[in-house]
Amino acid sequence: MKKQIILLSLLFIGTTSLFSQVSQGDIQLVQQYFGTEKVALIKEYMELTPAHDSVFWPIYNKYENERQALGKQRISLVDQYLKSIKNG
Repeated sequence: MKKQIILLSLLFIGTTSLFSQVSQGDIQLVQQYFGTEKVALIKEYMELTPAHDSVFWPIYNKYENERQALGKQRISLVDQYLKSIKNG
């Protein structure tokens, strides 16, 4: 239940922030929170052996960094688009 409330509040904050200026700090905070949750889920369900663990995490971290950079780009583009619509 606690996770659902947090998720709903983040979604609410996220949708309201689309109409205001998006700060890189806000984006990074949300990505960091969800990244932490994802890592915990992966560790819990994949049950990697130490040998697999040492190979998997560097690849996953590289992927995650690239994914986050694309996410920031996407949010920035949406923000620019919304500003252009608002200004008319």
